[in-house]
Amino acid sequence: MNAVLLPLVLLPLQPAADASPPVGLNLSGVRDYASEFPFIDVFRSARTWVAQRDGGKWGSGEPLDLRPDGYPARLKPGQFATAILLNAPGYPTGTYTLRFDGQGRFELNGDAEVTSKSSGRWEVAIGPNPNFLLHVRETDPADPLRNFRLYMPGFEGDGEAGTATFAPAFVDRCRRFACLRFMDWGETNNSEIATWDDRPKVDDFSWSSHGVPIETMCELSNEAATDAWFCVPHLADDDYVRRMAETIRDTLDAPRRVYIEHSNEVWNGQFAQARYAGDTGQKRGLSDNRYQAQLRYHAKRSGEIFAIFDDVLGEDRVVCVLGAQSVNPWTTEQVVSDPSVTARADAVAIAPYFGGRLGDPKTAAEVARMSNDELAERCRESIRENAAAIAKTKTICDAHGLDLIAYEAGQHLVGRQGSENNEALTAAFHRLNRDAAMKTLYVEAYESWAENGGGLWCAFASVARPSKWGSWGLKEYDDQPDAEAPKWQAIDTILKRAAAQ
Repeated sequence: MNAVLLPLVLLPLQPAADASPPVGLNLSGVRDYASEFPFIDVFRSARTWVAQRDGGKWGSGEPLDLRPDGYPARLKPGQFATAILLNAPGYPTGTYTLRFDGQGRFELNGDAEVTSKSSGRWEVAIGPNPNFLLHVRETDPADPLRNFRLYMPGFEGDGEAGTATFAPAFVDRCRRFACLRFMDWGETNNSEIATWDDRPKVDDFSWSSHGVPIETMCELSNEAATDAWFCVPHLADDDYVRRMAETIRDTLDAPRRVYIEHSNEVWNGQFAQARYAGDTGQKRGLSDNRYQAQLRYHAKRSGEIFAIFDDVLGEDRVVCVLGAQSVNPWTTEQVVSDPSVTARADAVAIAPYFGGRLGDPKTAAEVARMSNDELAERCRESIRENAAAIAKTKTICDAHGLDLIAYEAGQHLVGRQGSENNEALTAAFHRLNRDAAMKTLYVEAYESWAENGGGLWCAFASVARPSKWGSWGLKEYDDQPDAEAPKWQAIDTILKRAAAQ
């Protein structure tokens, strides 16, 4: 999960030296509609090209003929291709620098005005209204338009400024944490990546949907001086795992450590990785009980991945992590049941969220009528209930010489099984997430976790706007003032209290 390059000396299991207590951060996924802007080249977050046809409805074009890097290789008569980016409010406004290679004709739509044009370089004044579109109308098959870069104001795209990948404010935010978990950056859930050729690449048209390259994850951890937590796709073959380990070894600076995890929430049946583990575990005869076979397969495949990473990076640099369900310590018992796996493992990771039961459709109407004080008290009850499960899981970990860490943590106020469509319930959850009480709840949740023996605690997630699917962001948008972000204030409080001790 978290990653750090190993030096040649034995390192104790601890977060980055300048990060105390061990609080990590899950990064939100890269999307054109996201409210976090991590890259100075915002084309990195563009949506996959949309096939269009002159005079047709949106997206009505024939499938595009794409190059391996994702750019249109050629266009059929009457066909054009559209890229969508800056599709959420809050991005920096001002003069952007657009750079490109190749020959052809393209146009821009949205709150944008081209103020300067030269070969391979335009200057574009972009205003605050979202939904910026670039339409490729013609492209030369012998020298197609490609390598579009749209640099934020202040970044020219060549020289020293052009070598930067990340927005400075984003790096500053990441720098406060002991480790960065790249689960969503890697598009881990339901991943179809199986071989090394399938992986996201640095020169891909965009890093949205398919994932951010491993090299770029390492680059961020280097720049932010954090450990890094990687999730291996559940279909990845051994060659992929070895090449992934070699890439991290060659790219991630010492003394950054490497947390490594087989996929994400393999215990959770809503994901393809869990269903695959159940099928494979049963085929291999790991148990007559499908769910037990699923968990045991996760453990067995984890052990195989751990062995490869230990071989490439050295045991002292890698933190080998088994995943389990927070509210069900039995899942921990299953993933640690194979001594050959626990001999290589370093930690069990769970997600001690609070408030999840409040999204039950059976009680949605009642919960929707609650005041913030009432909702906060119900969350506090959830934190107390979590404490017992955390303590029990810690006992299991201690018996096997493993640390207990949290791959995700925070509030889990979201409707489910239909109640996500209850607008009153969603409004109540959003209201509490914006209330000062949420800061107190986060601090209490962290302190309960630490008091019951938990180590690294990775908040979920960095920046994201609330919706009916949850209020996951510590901040709602990139430059939200700290005073308006109670969950971010809680993280600040936790870090400052520890620094004062």
